[in-house]
Amino acid sequence: MTARSDPPPRDGWEAHRRAELEGALTATPAQRLLWLERAIALAFETGALPRPAVDEGSSRSD
Repeated sequence: MTARSDPPPRDGWEAHRRAELEGALTATPAQRLLWLERAIALAFETGALPRPAVDEGSSRSD
């Protein structure tokens, strides 16, 4: 997978789309999991995902 700051290839947007797709399809499961973990962390940091509800009646003390 290429970084978002990389400019598209000189062949145009279709070539860029194909390069992104090829990168996604050739990624290992570990690379895909890392990408997903980073995407979820970013979503939480930016407020795109709701925070987990805190149960005030819980007896857990973590």
